[in-house]
Amino acid sequence: MPRIVSFGEMLLRLNSPDHNRLLQTPSFSASFGGAELNVLASLSRLGIAGTYITALPDHALGTVAIEEIQRHGLESTYIKRKPGRLGLYFLETGISLRPSKVIYDRAGSVFSNITAHDFDWPRILDGADWLHLTGITPALGLGPAHAVIAAAKAACDLNIPISFDLNYRQHLWQANGLSPQEVLSPVLELITILSAGADDCEACFGLPVSGLTDPIARFDQHADHFLSRYPKIKTIVSTFRDAQNASNNTIWARAVNRDQSYTSSRIEISGIIDRIGAGDAFMAGLIYGQLM
Repeated sequence: MPRIVSFGEMLLRLNSPDHNRLLQTPSFSASFGGAELNVLASLSRLGIAGTYITALPDHALGTVAIEEIQRHGLESTYIKRKPGRLGLYFLETGISLRPSKVIYDRAGSVFSNITAHDFDWPRILDGADWLHLTGITPALGLGPAHAVIAAAKAACDLNIPISFDLNYRQHLWQANGLSPQEVLSPVLELITILSAGADDCEACFGLPVSGLTDPIARFDQHADHFLSRYPKIKTIVSTFRDAQNASNNTIWARAVNRDQSYTSSRIEISGIIDRIGAGDAFMAGLIYGQLM
């Protein structure tokens, strides 16, 4: 069975129930989330073994978080436990014309204070078939950024393919005073598959706005740039979404490599309950296709 390693921050999610606004009711439903964990959990349901790498507080919340990881059938051997807090995010689920709203409370979390020396990447990656990373982790600070680069270098040395979901979060980068282009360029030198939308490419890497109105043509223009700039990248993918409202969307995807391109059929989705993690589910499916 293939084994995938994924690295990122695990967060406690507090959701206002029944599509209520935040604090409109006196209660929240609590669960755990995180982009990298979402990918592994989806792959586990498809029969792919997963090892989750993160840092958690050494108190009861951290213990419950590890139990949640194990509930998904994921390996938790290499998780760091340290004094400190668990990152949070508050979710107000959208409905009809009102979009979803997310508020993060993750500054100063245990994970945001990690360093490149906290993880023995050659040992962690020994025998792995894939490494999955996202642009959320390096946006959290220099320590997490250096840890991502160390993980990517170790995987590259072991000839392990790497997927990287750009997942651009403007507020995180601004809050930590980091330049995404400077931080992420060394990572892109090492990865195999990049997932990045045209808007994120322009905002994150300073690519010029093309003025093209067709989303496929606009994405292809940026894909050509990355394929020519970073020779290790084999494929660039992006999802597209036409949101009629929060409850009804049309979604499709496109992949571009050095020899060919492919656009999926468009899928109409109505009665959306919760779209958080949809991009992570797409990445899980993409990785599954590569491994199997």
